[in-house]
Amino acid sequence: MHNLLLPLLILGHVIYPASSSIQVLLTTGDKQHLLSPQPNLTWSTGQSGNILIDTTKTYQTIEGVGASFTDSAAYLMNKKLSTAQRTALLNDLFGKEGANLNMIRIPLSSSDMATADFTSDDMPQGKSDPLLEKFKLSKHHTDSIPILQQIKSIQPELSIMGTPWSAPGWMKTGNRGWWFRKGLIAGTLNDIWVEVYAKYLTKIIEAFASYGIVLDSITLQNEPAFTPWDYAGMNLTAVQEANLAISVGKALQDRSLDTKILVHDHNWDIAYRAIRVLENATAAQYIHGVAFHCYGGDVTAQSTVKSAYPDKEIYFTECSGTLSSGNFLSNLMWNVNNLVIGNIRNWGKTVMLWSLALDKKGNPNVGGCKNCRGVVTISNGKYTKNEEYYVLAHVARVARMGAYRVDSTEKYQSIRSVAFLNPDNQHGLILCNDANSAVQVSIQEGNMIFTYTMPSFSIASFYWTQASQLSENSHLIQ
Repeated sequence: MHNLLLPLLILGHVIYPASSSIQVLLTTGDKQHLLSPQPNLTWSTGQSGNILIDTTKTYQTIEGVGASFTDSAAYLMNKKLSTAQRTALLNDLFGKEGANLNMIRIPLSSSDMATADFTSDDMPQGKSDPLLEKFKLSKHHTDSIPILQQIKSIQPELSIMGTPWSAPGWMKTGNRGWWFRKGLIAGTLNDIWVEVYAKYLTKIIEAFASYGIVLDSITLQNEPAFTPWDYAGMNLTAVQEANLAISVGKALQDRSLDTKILVHDHNWDIAYRAIRVLENATAAQYIHGVAFHCYGGDVTAQSTVKSAYPDKEIYFTECSGTLSSGNFLSNLMWNVNNLVIGNIRNWGKTVMLWSLALDKKGNPNVGGCKNCRGVVTISNGKYTKNEEYYVLAHVARVARMGAYRVDSTEKYQSIRSVAFLNPDNQHGLILCNDANSAVQVSIQEGNMIFTYTMPSFSIASFYWTQASQLSENSHLIQ
């Protein structure tokens, strides 16, 4: 079969010199290329574009790319790798020559991917701590601090998000009782403790900050419309979450903390719930954005919420691969089409996956997902990069923090794209070919053009020098 020529046009006010080169990274579904640098491409003259990317129209900025630094990930890095191996792994994940990840999400209590049940103010059965006198950052967190500090030394632009799975058991009602796993299983936040819980969350933020770990944002509750029965969790209605947003917002202001508040942190198929939270006008004043997971519905739900509340930002915060679903090729294609291109084209500021690391059986876990796959697998004193690693790396290597997504128009089924303009005026471009045949693409700017042949079932990331600032008629689309 002949290769299909699909030119891409990038409109701008700059003509590249022929000597300027384009860097290329390639990953293929057959694993023949895994984030492999390709020979630099060069410009030539030419004008013919039928896929349009317009840098004068900019959308959201990119805030970060990464995964959750779960208790399980911290345990494996601390206990199952040597110091040298751990350093090598962190450089592969966060270093500029590795995946260049620049965002992590920290569970603020135990989750399913943990070695035990915990919060930072667990009390004996029948006891409470209304003044938070017994508050102390969990040992599970303090044990992970050195790794977090090492990550920050490798990736100075690191953005950190915090997410609670449960309030301390004594603050809850309808749970399975203090006698059962500290009261963290099931239930909801007792209304009488809302203000105390808001202060508790600010104390966690301040406790992390005392170690130099600044939480840039928090979601108020992981998956608030789901009640897990074998790991920490807490159901919150939209009304409850709106009220909690008000209390947490005021508590943050009282402590002069600028941590951003995100709500929902749940699936696309119940996006209406996020809208209900935002319908509380008082709560909306404190809410910076809405967070989404992939486990139900379609990514276009993000645009539905953005259309309803254009002043609120959209974050994608969780999706996990599983050991039993698909193969490297199918997982690679689904992830890049939905979690990268689909997410970012639907206003996502972040591309975040679930646990940064797990072992080959999806452990450690205390319940919940029994076959989740980490971004990397740690086993037998070694680590292996999974398909999720390469998906994240293809974004983080070409879209830095603060990059604008720029407008792109697609006309062909087998090629999907998303493009960026970085703060240093570098261009980034991600292409996905999910056809079983190679496709030749041609990327044009001004009167200069370069071509590249996309192998079947492949992702390619391109990065080249931007020679001018955004033009005066550029604008951020709301």
